[in-house]
Amino acid sequence: MTNTLDTPRQWRALSGCYFFFFALLGLIVPYWGAYLSELNFSSAQIGELMAILMATRIVMPMIWAIHVDKTERRISAIRWGALFSLVFFCGFFIAQSYWSIALVLVFFASCWSAILPQMEVITLTTLHKRSHDYSKIRVWGSIGFIVLVACGGFIFEYFGIKWLISLGTVVLIGLLVVTKFVAYQPDEDSINANVDTGAFLATMRNRNVLLFFGAVLLLQVSHGPYYSFFVLYLLDAGYTESFAGLQVALGVVAEVVVFTITAMLLQRFGAKKLLLVSLLLSALRWLLMPFVVGDIVLLSLNQMLHAASFGCAHAGAMAMLNHWFVGPTRGKGQALYASVSFGIGGVLGALFSGYTWQQGAGATTTWFIATAIAVLAFTFVSLIQYPTISKPQATNR
Repeated sequence: MTNTLDTPRQWRALSGCYFFFFALLGLIVPYWGAYLSELNFSSAQIGELMAILMATRIVMPMIWAIHVDKTERRISAIRWGALFSLVFFCGFFIAQSYWSIALVLVFFASCWSAILPQMEVITLTTLHKRSHDYSKIRVWGSIGFIVLVACGGFIFEYFGIKWLISLGTVVLIGLLVVTKFVAYQPDEDSINANVDTGAFLATMRNRNVLLFFGAVLLLQVSHGPYYSFFVLYLLDAGYTESFAGLQVALGVVAEVVVFTITAMLLQRFGAKKLLLVSLLLSALRWLLMPFVVGDIVLLSLNQMLHAASFGCAHAGAMAMLNHWFVGPTRGKGQALYASVSFGIGGVLGALFSGYTWQQGAGATTTWFIATAIAVLAFTFVSLIQYPTISKPQATNR
């Protein structure tokens, strides 16, 4: 069957979707803690609010995926998700108290968290048998993240962190507009097969799959201090918002470089070995953080390990995920990955770091705990039985 989706216009539209989706993350992930701190919330409250943001990713992607896998109305899902995300995000212009922000977060993130898994399925369907070209589209998400995290640092330094909500609103408008140009049609597997719940559950009972999901959950838990407090950590160390933004951007630049060689790395080393090395480097990154924060050069070098702790780790993880979840189980597999890793893992990471950070007094202890968690994730992956070399597959954030 001719793949009528694989056109330059479709590539541009999908690239734009990734750009704006991750551009918003470029504002929220590094600066949300600083925004909440400006509103005089404690470390524990910041951790709890970050946990709420992550918690919606536990259930909502799967709920959306179950419905969308049956109807194949993936375009409607991302468009409605983008629209309601914009509407609810505007609630932050009004919300100032702990409970009002928590309520807005629940509604916003419930819509926001459902968009990415459907974008992934549309992209992989567009590429069909050329999934190794995925990074050429997905890289625009990293570019969007870099642009907003770098520009945001300068804007917040000179105009104040409260501009975060205005910038986020503009980005969401951009996403909503770009979704209007995305096309989709189900592939033959989706047309000819019902969603096989039995096959999905059978895959989930596989010991190797369970170890895999345990590992990616732990990896995200170990990222908790980074996502919740890294910018605040640098501000407490005497750096400026613009410098903090550039440090976060540097990590994502390293991630972009990895995307250009993802297929080669998977072909040469295989998914399991790539994931194992990434987890070891992740543990090293968290271990070194308290020792390098006072040295700009060493801190920058440590930030470049983001290429491993996020870029390579997810390249290996997605290759393994696509090995186990095929055909009509693909959508639920993507949603489950988002729910377990970014959802449950994100919640636990935000909560543990929020309670151990103690306004910065417990920062070193928190980084050491993150190191131990990454080592545990490495142990899980080492127990997985997986083909030595796997075909190159797609990666996602």
